[in-house]
Amino acid sequence: PISCGLNFLFSPKLSDRDREILNDISGSYAAIHHRVSDSHLGSRFKDHDRMICRALSCVKMLGFSKVLVVSGSDTTKTRARASAASLGLQVFASSTLAQHTGGICGRNASCRPDQLRRGFMSEWLGLANAEVIIQYTGDAYTG
Repeated sequence: PISCGLNFLFSPKLSDRDREILNDISGSYAAIHHRVSDSHLGSRFKDHDRMICRALSCVKMLGFSKVLVVSGSDTTKTRARASAASLGLQVFASSTLAQHTGGICGRNASCRPDQLRRGFMSEWLGLANAEVIIQYTGDAYTG
């Protein structure tokens, strides 16, 4: 799995601040990574309810009760929370919008560590520490 490779290469650890940004996630969990195009980062993205439900069902089938949802779309995170309840899954997600470093820090500006952490690093570390990652982009679905 991708997360095994990330852990082997980088040994990333979630700090207390990362856990706070990711709604206090802990223990064993799966992750769903909904990829959006650069132009959709931080925006309301077209709903992919069918794909969210399929990804959540996969998490349940694999025996997990916790799932980290990583997406540049607030709508995706909201839909995942609503759909997960019926499956008995606990959803964790960052409350911040995903952004490129130019959007986080502004052009030609120095980023403070907490800006990078809130912008994308906590989510990346959350993905790296997941037991399994389910990724989808639009109609594409891989697990």
